Amino acid sequence: MQGTFSRAKSFSQNLSKWDVKKVIITKDFNKEVQNTFGNENLPKFNISITYSK
Repeated sequence: MQGTFSRAKSFSQNLSKWDVKKVIITKDFNKEVQNTFGNENLPKFNISITYSK
């Protein structure tokens, strides 16, 4: 259990190092997609996160 927690902690730290501008661009992109397709017709994106020991 401790190992799982430490891996999750290091993973979240890696996420926090990501460029903030990329996050903002993603939010703007999501707005553009909503404006283009409408909320009812939003394409579904599935993102799987895998990690190895």
